Amino acid sequence: MVSIIIPIYNVEKYLHICLDSVLAQTYTDYEVILVNDGSEDDSGKICEEYVKKDKRFSLISQNNKGLASARNTGIRAARGEYIYFIDSDDCINSSLLEIVVNIADQKKANIVQINLMAVPEDYEDYNKPVYISDVPIQKFSVVQAIRNLDEDNQRYAKDIRLTTTVVWTKLYRREAFKNFLFPEGMRMHEDQMVAHRRIAEAGGMIFLDCPLYYYRQNNTSLIRIGWTPKRLSIIDCYEDRLRCVLEYAEKEQSVKSRELADYIYWRYLVCLFRNYDMICLKMSGVEQKEKKKEIIQKVKQLLKEQPGKLSFAKKLFFTCFCMFPAVFQKLFHVRNKIVG
Repeated sequence: MVSIIIPIYNVEKYLHICLDSVLAQTYTDYEVILVNDGSEDDSGKICEEYVKKDKRFSLISQNNKGLASARNTGIRAARGEYIYFIDSDDCINSSLLEIVVNIADQKKANIVQINLMAVPEDYEDYNKPVYISDVPIQKFSVVQAIRNLDEDNQRYAKDIRLTTTVVWTKLYRREAFKNFLFPEGMRMHEDQMVAHRRIAEAGGMIFLDCPLYYYRQNNTSLIRIGWTPKRLSIIDCYEDRLRCVLEYAEKEQSVKSRELADYIYWRYLVCLFRNYDMICLKMSGVEQKEKKKEIIQKVKQLLKEQPGKLSFAKKLFFTCFCMFPAVFQKLFHVRNKIVG
């Protein structure tokens, strides 16, 4: 059985389409756990309609605690062998569950990842027939899957970085969340915070290059919201990702795992540099000063600890950045290949 977890907050405009796309699934052995996270519109009433008409649907209501908390509530209630997440303003192809469960069983996979497609606000065409025989299948190792979190490698898919990051493009075995839930208190980047550890623990993943998930590009989508101070939580994600790949490299003792640690070390430094730039552009006053200081301290600490290898040019760049951050922030807008 698949436990489908759908966090819900003020999505009355899209919720019917989302839930109807679940009801349209050709695979029927599932439960749907609706978590109403303190909605103030008619989302709760819509949920109750579906609970009444289909016994596979259940509703849990809670005060507004955020997306991570709502997902965790659903995970704790899940009874299925597999878990699948859907965002309540999106919808899924009617063949999605049949295809991913079939592949997970065939390949003994802990994670099956599908492709996605951005759709307009009025999209409702979730009944397009898709056949498993037409779906390209590829296996990603732990190293390649984690690199896909940072690399826009179009050899694999147009949006491989986004597809690998978000949780709603993946069927997980339930054990994947046995010891690690979503970090509550984070209002952004919850998916980023769990992605690398789920990949490492799963031993990689199977990737199906077929857009079976339709994410709606509305103006309130977090994917479309520009930089805000909340996005600084990405720094915590990279810090944990580096820790994760260092642990993996220590365990594997392979050239590729060591190269992955070097790569994530560099990407973490780039993340710090880019967020320093955004702090300069978007923040002001005491808060800006404190955040800039925190960034510089983190970069200095990473250069001192040297958890991975850097080329001479990259090491020189970040060393000079610590010495002359204001100058390098200005240069960021015409940055060279070192941080490209």
